[in-house]
Amino acid sequence: MIFCPENCLVKFVFSFHLQTVDGLILEMPTDKQDAYRMLSRLSGKERRVFTGVAIVLCHDKITDYKVVDFYEETKVKFADGEPMDMAGVYGIQTLGGMLVEYVRGDFLNLVGFPLNHFCKQLGLIFNSPPEIPTHKI
Repeated sequence: MIFCPENCLVKFVFSFHLQTVDGLILEMPTDKQDAYRMLSRLSGKERRVFTGVAIVLCHDKITDYKVVDFYEETKVKFADGEPMDMAGVYGIQTLGGMLVEYVRGDFLNLVGFPLNHFCKQLGLIFNSPPEIPTHKI
C-alpha cells in the first residue's frame, strides 16, 4: 500500500538503468583492469542502454494513486580501436565521448536518466483533460 499525503500530485519517481552488449548485462567495473577489459569488449560494437521509469501520482484520497511507467532505449556504437584506461569505464559526457562513433536516441539516457522522455510524460500528465467517468444509461 502506498500512503499519499494530501495535496500531493507526484509522490515518487523510480528509475532503473541497465546496459547490454551482445545480450549480456554490463555491471560496474571492479577496478581499472576490469574497466579496460570492458572497454575492449565494447570496441566496434553497439551497446543498448535501457532506463525504466515509474511515476506515482496521488489523487484526492489517502490511498488513491496511479502509476505511469515508461522506458527509454538508447543505442551507442563505440569506435574500433584501443580503449582508454578509465576507472569508471568511460564518461560519455567527458573524454569518454571520444570513444563513441554514434548515438541513436536520448543522449541524457546514456548519462543516467531520460530527462526528455520524463518531461514529455509530465506534460501529458499535467496537460491532459481529466478522466471523466462513463455512466451507463
